[in-house]
Amino acid sequence: MKKLFLIALIGIGLCCFSGLPTITPTGQVSTFAQYAFGSAYIPDSYYTDFVEAVTSDSATRLYIVSDSSTPTDVSGSLGYVAVDSGDFTTDDGDTSGRKSTISAQEITATGTGTARHWVLTDETPTIINVGTMTEKAVTSGETYQFTEKNLTEARDAQ
Repeated sequence: MKKLFLIALIGIGLCCFSGLPTITPTGQVSTFAQYAFGSAYIPDSYYTDFVEAVTSDSATRLYIVSDSSTPTDVSGSLGYVAVDSGDFTTDDGDTSGRKSTISAQEITATGTGTARHWVLTDETPTIINVGTMTEKAVTSGETYQFTEKNLTEARDAQ
């Protein structure tokens, strides 16, 4: 029920506050609540539900891709690893609110090229989250070390 309420709240925010919430390339989330409600109190459990909904609840694959602009699919895949809810943690945010982090992963390259982005998808693969990474030349068959990353942070209303 909380997730449905949260999704409805986000939908209202998207309609009423033109594009909020937004997830930045570093995974930070600006919630519309801080704009709509000023200093409104939102319990950590709602932030937890939000960050888990955009990461660990449905994520099954972590890709490294060669796309030079933000990927819209995984056609530029250089490899992926299967992930599940055990690969994610949700904790207090670095600044405030809650954050979701993915643990370090080993990805065996299935293609050769320059990895520029990581992409988290479900099994279809529909994109759930995207981020930039330090460019790395990868060769098919090599193992790429993906370091632990903060994926999403939902900050408290200011």
